[in-house]
Amino acid sequence: MDEIREIIFVILMGLFVAFGLAGSIVFLVSKNAAFKKKYFPWYVISIGVIFGLSIIVTGMDFVGLIVFLPAIALITFMNLRMTKFCDSCGKTIINRALFSKVNYCSNCGAKLND
Repeated sequence: MDEIREIIFVILMGLFVAFGLAGSIVFLVSKNAAFKKKYFPWYVISIGVIFGLSIIVTGMDFVGLIVFLPAIALITFMNLRMTKFCDSCGKTIINRALFSKVNYCSNCGAKLND
C-alpha cells in the first residue's frame, strides 16, 4: 500500500509543478485579461486541491490535516482575492498589502474593474 501512495504522491507533485509552470506562463506573461479572469479561479482552486490531495496521500494524521487543509483553503481564498487583471493592458496585478485594495493598474494606470 505504501508503494501505491508514493506513486500517487509523485504523480500529484508532477501535476503541481506542471500547473505551476503553466500558470506562470499563462497568468504572468499572457496579456489576455478576459481569459485570465475566466480561468484564474479554476487554476487556483485546482492547485489547492492537488496540494491538499498530496498531503492526504502522505498519510498525515488527523491533527496535521486539521492544520494544513484550512491553511490551503485560506491561501487559495487570499490568492483569489488579491489577484486582479487589467482590462487595458492585460497585466496581472498581485496586491501584496493585506488590508488595502488596488484600484489602478501599476503598469498603465487604468482603473481596475472588480
